[in-house]
Amino acid sequence: MTPPATNVHQLAPQRRAKIQKRIKRAGMDALLITDEVNVTYLTGFSGDSSYLWLTADKAILLSDTRYTTQISEECPELETLIRDAGRTTCDLAIQIARSSKASTIGIEPDSLTKALHDRIKAGYACELANTDGWVELLRAIKDKYEIQTIRHSIQIAERAFSVIRAQLTPDQTERPYDARGGRPHVMCGPVKPTGPDILTSRRQRSEEHTSELQSRQY
Repeated sequence: MTPPATNVHQLAPQRRAKIQKRIKRAGMDALLITDEVNVTYLTGFSGDSSYLWLTADKAILLSDTRYTTQISEECPELETLIRDAGRTTCDLAIQIARSSKASTIGIEPDSLTKALHDRIKAGYACELANTDGWVELLRAIKDKYEIQTIRHSIQIAERAFSVIRAQLTPDQTERPYDARGGRPHVMCGPVKPTGPDILTSRRQRSEEHTSELQSRQY
């Protein structure tokens, strides 16, 4: 079960290029990506609270000082505009719109709230164009990396299921299996669990709660 050799960070420029061609065909000056899933898809950046400013020939990640190091590691090729605690990411979007003198900016209506929409309009006079589904349509067509990742995940799930199935007996329930401390996912996954099994932790919390209730006098 070899993981995909390519990763999302290597494919992000190709993905952006497809959206940038559409920006040019639509005659827009820029596209403001505000959906966090779409930002990650187009940049490889896995943080949150960040926007992506795309033009036909430029990509700028708008983020804050918490993610400076992470951005340099995950998408070092990207130009960035970083805000401090006294400003918002929306302020950065308005700033870059002004400096670029964009007259038509594409927005993602499903992720851009009415409040942010009005704030952008109030901060900079421009036309905000609906680009609903642009990135989602691109995401629906899986690239080679995504197909390899899906296949790799299926292989891990199938192996884990085979290990668990081999240990099951007709009279077995969750409790005796959990009591043995069975953790077949350790054998199948690339990393060790960072905490107790879900069943174990839930059972312990349940037993502790029951014991506490029984000790109370009403």
